[in-house]
Amino acid sequence: MRGGHTWVGVTVFPSSARLLREDIDPDRYASLEIAEDGLQYDVLGSAISQLIQGSLGEKALGGARADRVLLSGMSATGSFTRIFLQEGFHERWTRSDGRALIDGYLIGISSGGAGAAGYPPLSADDHELSADDPRRTVRGHGAVVFEVLSETEAETHQPVTRPDSDEAGDRYRLYEIAGTAHIEARPSVLTNLEQFERGGGSRPAFDVQEARSDARFDVYLRGAFEAMDRWIAAGEPAPRAECFTHVDGAEELQRDADGNVLGGVRAPWLDVPTAVYSPHSTSSPESEPPPPWMPFGDPEMLAWLVGSMRLLPLSELRRRYGNRSAYLRRFAESVAAERARGLLLDEEARELLREAPSRWRG
Repeated sequence: MRGGHTWVGVTVFPSSARLLREDIDPDRYASLEIAEDGLQYDVLGSAISQLIQGSLGEKALGGARADRVLLSGMSATGSFTRIFLQEGFHERWTRSDGRALIDGYLIGISSGGAGAAGYPPLSADDHELSADDPRRTVRGHGAVVFEVLSETEAETHQPVTRPDSDEAGDRYRLYEIAGTAHIEARPSVLTNLEQFERGGGSRPAFDVQEARSDARFDVYLRGAFEAMDRWIAAGEPAPRAECFTHVDGAEELQRDADGNVLGGVRAPWLDVPTAVYSPHSTSSPESEPPPPWMPFGDPEMLAWLVGSMRLLPLSELRRRYGNRSAYLRRFAESVAAERARGLLLDEEARELLREAPSRWRG
């Protein structure tokens, strides 16, 4: 949005509509109802169509015209985005001139190999795809497609992994961000939580026993959006990146002697580490059961998705880097390299540099 883009959120899930209508704001959302699962894909297609070529755009966009449309989702909505692309909705929803309604798809923190979580049934009466169904591996369908994953999703994604491609009808990139996890819960990016609580919603107590990760999936996600837009608008192919390496026959990533993951996008906190990063945590005894509308049945399931870290001793940091100043130079060099590759934007690079001194804990 810093570059003049517009973000639009669309309520598509029946459970979300019910929560808004019954608990958040009954007056405002009295007429909001999605009758059943299976309608959500056409609800989205209709909303986007009305935004860019119908009367809704004048109200919602203030008369602005949408030159390019990117569909993105994180976690459950990332899986939704995969379904929309793979199950024919991309081809169904077109513009008046015949072009596809959506130019690019960004599937975030969702593994196509994670059973029904990564590829939900189309409706309540539909069956779950088999693990080897080819639809679990995304194809371009003429659009630009990115999958951006943390270590958590990558553990189950390997069976459906595909090569990057620059082909005109199948432009694709996979970015697996080293050191990151499905949930990082940085307050600066939890605007949905703030809106939820402002509307009268409440959340149960929850914490984990380990130290929370200081990794930054969000800074790479912003870079991915910018790279996708450049590819669509200017024809500039997005940078490629290495994938994680997996333990043979297991849903497990290979790790170095410290315990940090091998391969993937070598984020500065992994390239010049001061901690060992894990994509999982364990729930604290004080955690309370989640409400019925949350997709997690108990606190331990939620904690398994939360990133954690174990700090390296100060003596080890001094052995590796000498002193704090030398470490900060190494970190800055790593940030500069990622910026040069096009995976970090200028503002995010500056943000990581501002945070760098706090990573030296001595």
